[in-house]
Amino acid sequence: MKKVRSYDTNPVLMLFLSLGVLLCGGCREEQHQTVVDKLNILAGTAQCAMPGQPLSQPLRVEAMGPAESGLLGGNQERLPVAGTRIIFEPTDGSDLRIVPAVADTDSGGEARVQVFAGHKIGDQYIRIIPAAAPEKAR
Repeated sequence: MKKVRSYDTNPVLMLFLSLGVLLCGGCREEQHQTVVDKLNILAGTAQCAMPGQPLSQPLRVEAMGPAESGLLGGNQERLPVAGTRIIFEPTDGSDLRIVPAVADTDSGGEARVQVFAGHKIGDQYIRIIPAAAPEKAR
């Protein structure tokens, strides 16, 4: 006859293991920001091109949500805002052409457009406007 060993489980140890599983086990829902708090320009600034020609790099912007504290109150972090509409328009006096003039951000919060040089000589600028938060325009 075989003897079966019996192990006593420490209730305190079981409590800590259970808490560890809950904290690290993915019980937190994935967060999706819906409000644009900040726009970052990732690429495509300070370029030159011949009149009517496309600039060599697309203009890429990133829409970010408000800064939020971490799970235990750590450093504040901004999450990207996916699926928000961004409007790109030449400023007054600029004859740049932007294709498309309106773009939706991807899952990483990024929108990109192609800019074509106008026929005017000199610096020209683009206004970047989150449709849902025009006060955050750049």
